[in-house]
Amino acid sequence: YKIEDPPGNISIIMEDGIMYYRRGDFGISQMLYPKDSVHFCTVDATMDLKFNLDDSGSCTSVEINWRNRMMHGEKIE
Repeated sequence: YKIEDPPGNISIIMEDGIMYYRRGDFGISQMLYPKDSVHFCTVDATMDLKFNLDDSGSCTSVEINWRNRMMHGEKIE
């Protein structure tokens, strides 16, 4: 996903059945826990993510609340 402010890319990856948020330019990796099918949070509760789905159920973007700073990421094709 491409983040505009602050600029950079993030990845959401699955490793051994666990979902992670990874900020490529900072090397930060956080384990994500599901709240429901589209809402997730980090184990330390500093970040909430909401995945935005299109009509077919594919994720098109993500909304991130990191310590009350809102960020939007568009899916990179």
